[in-house]
Amino acid sequence: MNQRSAIIRNSNIDACVSITDSLSSSLGPRGLDKMIVCGKDVTVTNDGATILTKLKGVHPVSKILTNLSQAQDEACGDGTTSVVVLTGALLKACKSLLKLVHPSAIIEALERIKIAANVILEDAGIPIGDSEGELIRNVITSLSSKVVSSCAEEMALISVKAMKKAGSLKNIKIVKKVGGSIEETKLVDGVVLNKNIKDNIQGINRKMKVLMAQFCLSAPKTNIDSKILIEDADAMDRIIKEERDYIVNICKKIKESGCELLIVQKSIMRDSLSSLAYHFLKKLNIMVIEDVEREEIDFISKTFGIKPISDVDLIPSELRELGIKEEEESGERITTLIDKGNIYVSILVRGSDNMIVDETERSLVDALSVVKSLIDNPKKVPGGGHIEMLISMIETEDMIERELYKAFECIPYYLCRNGGVNLNVNKKENLLEELRSKINNKSYRYQGINIRKGKVDNMIDHEIVQPLSVSVNVVNMAIETTAMILKIDDVLPTNRI
Repeated sequence: MNQRSAIIRNSNIDACVSITDSLSSSLGPRGLDKMIVCGKDVTVTNDGATILTKLKGVHPVSKILTNLSQAQDEACGDGTTSVVVLTGALLKACKSLLKLVHPSAIIEALERIKIAANVILEDAGIPIGDSEGELIRNVITSLSSKVVSSCAEEMALISVKAMKKAGSLKNIKIVKKVGGSIEETKLVDGVVLNKNIKDNIQGINRKMKVLMAQFCLSAPKTNIDSKILIEDADAMDRIIKEERDYIVNICKKIKESGCELLIVQKSIMRDSLSSLAYHFLKKLNIMVIEDVEREEIDFISKTFGIKPISDVDLIPSELRELGIKEEEESGERITTLIDKGNIYVSILVRGSDNMIVDETERSLVDALSVVKSLIDNPKKVPGGGHIEMLISMIETEDMIERELYKAFECIPYYLCRNGGVNLNVNKKENLLEELRSKINNKSYRYQGINIRKGKVDNMIDHEIVQPLSVSVNVVNMAIETTAMILKIDDVLPTNRI
């Protein structure tokens, strides 16, 4: 192994370890939050994937850890901090081993411990039922370290009900509303819109024929370099009359289609709905929702099968009828589109400010992903560092494997440290030693670190659990990423053309 390769490899490991050391304090139910400042935007979170995404890493290898955490987030929704911390611990063990053995020998050992760890994980998996209560109990653990931990049970209930009805994250819309408290977050059948019916002061709850327009209901603009010369008052009157006739013609065609609710897409070129057009639509008893974003138009289109039209002459002969419900809640109007038998649902997220609302949204997305993982693979494992300690205790005569297995102790260690057990060094060492001895003792089952009580306890009895798929992904992805970083022996910058 040449000197340059050794320097590059050590630099990569040091960069990863420094990132994981700063992230380790966010692990577990007593993990601390990070405040990330980017210009005028401030984000407060303890979600590993969000922290790494917001951070602008200088070292090129930091991008690998960011992708790792994002992949874990997309796959399971939980374990985003654990997977990065475990990767850092494995790399730290590899750094000391690199002084004695070749990287290829370590990579081969990583493959072997991956196989052994998966056997342990499969044996530790406990089947769970598909009842609502069973799923809720398993989701609460993933929310224990979040900003919503005070109302984790309510959030878990919302997540389970939403996923059971929708079946996929793609069928769930999360709408953020600033105002009120986190406890006011609720599940709504149908699609909650970000915009409301224009000037509607009364509640609505009835079926309407809906039309979505991707064209503007306002006078067309001239080209930038065009000039209009008006020499007398008659010319001005003719222009006003032409504009009026143009708008009236559009409104009449919309009315003839039987439309009762018009949803107009937001335009950056000109007004999507002029005051004159709204005046005529109101006279024709057509309700309007204006300035709807393109993404929301697409979502409504896919959800209810309504094809948005780009020209008034393309209005279909038959319009889709949907239930429209608009009501006032916490001093704000909420408009919902409902279709009987539709699987789509919305989660209305509330919070006192934008930071709280954003973090609540991230927590809910994680909880929904955990529910999906449990439905796809209905098995759980004890939490509190039980699995990681089990893996660290695998007996082997191979010196490399032994050092790598020890790295798995980092999870229970950081749980203790972040839980305040590290205030007494002897107690911390005793707690980890007690966990090791109880796992060895067959008379004790499912032992792990109970941070709330500051002792080793039965994790299943105290419902400190996590989905098996989360643990499998954490272990496999951490080992694979460690091997990938060890394989890098040079960094080659290129000039972009």
